[in-house]
Amino acid sequence: MASVENSGEQSAKKPAIAITMGDPCGIGPEVVVKAMADPRVYATCRPLVVGNVYAMEQAASLTGLPVKIKEA
Repeated sequence: MASVENSGEQSAKKPAIAITMGDPCGIGPEVVVKAMADPRVYATCRPLVVGNVYAMEQAASLTGLPVKIKEA
């Protein structure tokens, strides 16, 4: 399972939302990385991405966006 973090604050009062990355060979990981780089996501929820860590790391590298991938 991959967890994507951004520098935005994550309050315990916000709902935790699980997001699947979809097919590791498709566009899902890139779409999720781009969404996680948007601070508005963290303003409304505490996202948790469910998927392959390697695929998410590759997508983050390809997009060059400031997201941290950690295995949970």
